[in-house]
Amino acid sequence: MEILSPGQKIRKIRKELKINQKEITGGEITRELISIIENDKSTLTPTVAHIIADNINRICKERNIDFNLDTEYLLEDINAQTNKIASRYIDFLCNNEDNISKDFTKDIEEIELFLIKYDVPEKKMIIYEKIGDILKKQKVFNRSYIYYIKAFENHNRLFNDIRLFNLLQKLGGICIYLGKDKEALDFNNLALVYNNTIPEDLRYKVLYNNTLAYMHLNEHDKSLLEIEHIENTFKTLTKENILELNVLKVNCLRYKKFYSDALNVNKSMLSTLSNDDTESIILITANILDIYTVLKDMSNIKIYIDKLIYIISNYSKAKESYPCPNAYNQLGISTKLIGNIELSIECYKKSIQLAKSQRNRRVLLKSLDQLLTILIEENNLEEINTFKNEVLELISLNIIDPSITPVLKLMKFYSDIGSQENLSSLLNFILECKKD
Repeated sequence: MEILSPGQKIRKIRKELKINQKEITGGEITRELISIIENDKSTLTPTVAHIIADNINRICKERNIDFNLDTEYLLEDINAQTNKIASRYIDFLCNNEDNISKDFTKDIEEIELFLIKYDVPEKKMIIYEKIGDILKKQKVFNRSYIYYIKAFENHNRLFNDIRLFNLLQKLGGICIYLGKDKEALDFNNLALVYNNTIPEDLRYKVLYNNTLAYMHLNEHDKSLLEIEHIENTFKTLTKENILELNVLKVNCLRYKKFYSDALNVNKSMLSTLSNDDTESIILITANILDIYTVLKDMSNIKIYIDKLIYIISNYSKAKESYPCPNAYNQLGISTKLIGNIELSIECYKKSIQLAKSQRNRRVLLKSLDQLLTILIEENNLEEINTFKNEVLELISLNIIDPSITPVLKLMKFYSDIGSQENLSSLLNFILECKKD
């Protein structure tokens, strides 16, 4: 990709066609003017561009050179060319954003180099946001976050503009995925400050993400206040909106230890669901199992373990199902409580595999930590070594960070049992990954 000023184009064409400056004047302009234009010390006017193009075309015809120069091409300056190329990049990203199996690495590198070299302020935000969208669809959430940040840094003073609100909403959402809950609140609240008239569906997404962030931060009263605000403010909440708000409300009640209220709301929701709404049934059944597990109600724990396993086992879309990784995590906790260690380990492994596939970092970290705890308690060295290899793969894929608790716990275990070989291999692998 070569971007040239009008003067640079003239010089390049002359050199390639072996035409001197005097020949392209045609006696109508001076050679000195050509020289000034070629050195970018004077702007090329349409009149002069027309004269130069006509003379070059005439010379090519006389010399039987197959070449034709267009005046418009000569007049197109660097800004026009860079904007045209930037538009092509935007079109490319838009046309391919649903191709989640495509490797965009080289395309993104090319676009990045272009944006570093040329300033296209009107299009930078759009390009970076589109890259962020693609990476989010590919579940590469950490890189998606980086490009959304770049888009925000290049928002070009779009205050009180729906485009900025939409970007801030995406940033808040991606922060939730990455466990950056305080940062999510910052972006969400910034969006609400800068935008007064925005579509209700976008405002709902921001406020809903606030309730999620508060819940993850264990600020359950604030989360409940946000839910109440949404319920009282929004005129047209969908059935899905009402369900997800009630699920959040139930989780807050559970963590505030209002177990009876949480159970009643869960069972009420479950009774209203249609039989084909398997995703919601899995989610709510797992929440009920969680409450019975906290209460150590062994009879109901066994009933709901069987129910949940049956539902998931007969669900053809379990691998892609958002609630399934957490449901398996809950099964791991509950089956351990009733003493079925073998089944607990199996459930944690399934949770890890699904969370890994979906890049569900929150559930992945929980399940890794809880599985390792069981394996250490059982002193199952063979399984622990297999666990270590799984962790190393997750680190190499940038799905988890080497500093997470399960990795540190694994190091301590190898140190405690004097397994220098395993400890060294773990540390060396992490150091090699850091170099990359």
